[in-house]
Amino acid sequence: MKLFSNYKRDLSGAVSAAIITLPVSIGYGLIAFAPLGLSFAPQAVLLGLYAAIIPGFFAALLGGNRIQITGPKPSLAFILAYAVSNFAGMVPEAMASREIIIVALASFCVCLGGIFQICFGVFRFGTLIKFVPYQVLAGFINGIAILMILGQMSFFTGMNTWLSFSEIFVWISSLKPLNFIVGLCSLLTIYLVKKYFKQMPASLMGLFVGVLIYYVLKFSLNDPGIGPVIGKIGYQLPAPKYFMEWFRVLNIIDLGLFLPQILITGITIGIIGSLESLMSSLISDNLLGVRHDSNRELIAQGVGNILGSFFGSSPSAGSTVRTLVNFRNGGRTKFSGMMCSFMIFLLILFASPLIGLIPRAVIAGIIIFVGWGLFDRETFGSIKQFIRRPFKQHKDVLMNLAVSIIVTIVMFWFNVITAVAIGIFLASGIFIVKMGNSIIRRRYTGEAKRSRKMRNSEHNEILDQKGKLIVVFELRGPLFFGSTDNLARTIEDVMENARYCIVDMKRVNGIDVTGVHILVQLKARLEKKNRHLLVSYLGNSSISQGFIRHSGIEEKLGAHCLFSDTDLALERAEDHLLTDGFKFSLLNKIISLDQLSLTRNFNEKQINLLRGKLIRCNFKKGEVIFLEGDKSRELYILLKGSVSIKIKVQEDNRLRRLITISPGVSFGEIALLDESFRSAGAWADRDSELLCLSNESFDQLCHHESEIAIKMLRNISLEFSRTLRRLTREIKDFEDH
Repeated sequence: MKLFSNYKRDLSGAVSAAIITLPVSIGYGLIAFAPLGLSFAPQAVLLGLYAAIIPGFFAALLGGNRIQITGPKPSLAFILAYAVSNFAGMVPEAMASREIIIVALASFCVCLGGIFQICFGVFRFGTLIKFVPYQVLAGFINGIAILMILGQMSFFTGMNTWLSFSEIFVWISSLKPLNFIVGLCSLLTIYLVKKYFKQMPASLMGLFVGVLIYYVLKFSLNDPGIGPVIGKIGYQLPAPKYFMEWFRVLNIIDLGLFLPQILITGITIGIIGSLESLMSSLISDNLLGVRHDSNRELIAQGVGNILGSFFGSSPSAGSTVRTLVNFRNGGRTKFSGMMCSFMIFLLILFASPLIGLIPRAVIAGIIIFVGWGLFDRETFGSIKQFIRRPFKQHKDVLMNLAVSIIVTIVMFWFNVITAVAIGIFLASGIFIVKMGNSIIRRRYTGEAKRSRKMRNSEHNEILDQKGKLIVVFELRGPLFFGSTDNLARTIEDVMENARYCIVDMKRVNGIDVTGVHILVQLKARLEKKNRHLLVSYLGNSSISQGFIRHSGIEEKLGAHCLFSDTDLALERAEDHLLTDGFKFSLLNKIISLDQLSLTRNFNEKQINLLRGKLIRCNFKKGEVIFLEGDKSRELYILLKGSVSIKIKVQEDNRLRRLITISPGVSFGEIALLDESFRSAGAWADRDSELLCLSNESFDQLCHHESEIAIKMLRNISLEFSRTLRRLTREIKDFEDH
């Protein structure tokens, strides 16, 4: 949509978004710069509002999301508050313009966060950055919610919230009732409006009611215990004074002392701000039915934070709630986000003194309600389930819950950055353990599933008895240092009672040097025990082909151990099992007519009569025996060599192998019986010797030697039945996989 194509409805969405952005921006500004004390509160409010104006405007103008509303966020406010608190402890109190220096350092953190966001977008990390573990985010958000609520309790109740044990019993005496009433009225108003009047802006109504009650009580009772207001704010235009302040600060302080804190805070702001914006963008995608440009959105958010830092604003990110309000009230283009920022700018320009008259208890009530809404509901749900049924919860659920709780506790007792770092470390450890346990997707034997090679009855009976000596391990996920040791131990234990190990790597999506090393070692250890390792799909999986070439894994394992698919590996293992070794081959052995399943229960006379009807023919390797769609109706019996039955895949005009025929097996029966076209083609895999029964000869047998024809048909039916039973069993065994 064009910028002004929906301007009337965009204005409606912008007004609605600005109404709910105003009070929370004031609150988040106060949170971000709270370590500077009450005297800095008026300026902190402006810096919070600047985050909704400057980054909000440019993120909307340049971003990859049409309806995103950008502004200050509680998570980013606390990250900056932690940095401001550290800076306040490092900058001497006697230093001139101390508050300006601290804000300049904080704004440099915001600028650095914006630079990181631009880098994320330029290097196309927009999709990767979303993979921060959810349990870490949940713990982080829960910690912020707790800190938000506790941080506002002093203004909400008018008393000291950090009480010692001995003070708990006398806390009521320190409570300021009027201050508490004002904050409680604001909180209850927001709750009731949210519940019963959902079309009204709850935060603005809470602000209005709280301010009204505050001044009614103040003028009617004249009680000094009613609590403070934000403070005097004069009319002023936003000015990029902190950009110039950076150069002065560099000449006053030793930047090396502050650089670690600046870097850590900047990186954290960049990551958390990006996550917040991308999660909000995903929700707006569902609303609009389109897909946003993640990398462009990150670049726009970064530009917005950099420009905002010139004015000293707190960091900003996309807001889900404000974006939803914008959409529901008509916002459909970038114009709505730009106008939301412009309206807040007009408010600062013409109503700054009125903002300074807002009571702190009212803002505290609004922030407490926001903090309560931040709590992750899934965490609460998991805790309730654990309390009700503590010993019946899934291990993964408990581990994720533990990570969330640990992140929350560390954040509460230490700081934001440590909590996030520990959370990612724990979640990564759990991931490595899980991947190590789950790399084997499925395990089965050659008894449960056979190759697509058709064999004579004698060989089928042998494979039915000895198929369990072949074991197939289907792997999934990455084959890396965290999973290889467990895989190797499992395979070696299983192979104590087996001879052929097939490793199916079709679903392996990554392999590292440790994975290569363990496969080579496994092959060597198995060979010492007269066991054999076969690997399938190594070249056809999603593993980087460049890595495979440079690792030398193909040369280390040997070409005779590598197969393009698992069926070929199964076929090779079956062949070796039947010949009892790798040095001999069934394929050079000529099968006599009386050894065929087709001639089962034939007497010598019937064998000789059938032999007289058969024509011996030879095919060179790669030669076509018949093609799909041919009208030929001959039945063929393979005496020596190998033949593959293939069909043509229309999509990419290639041939797909269905089955391979081994000596002693007949093929071509379908066209002989139903007198229709060939359903597939046949090719000689190597020089092959066959017997051919023409349809004319078969008709003669039916008319003149009916007993032979009946026995042939019965034997063909038996082979079909056995094949069908085997396939049915395989489907039943593997249907859930």
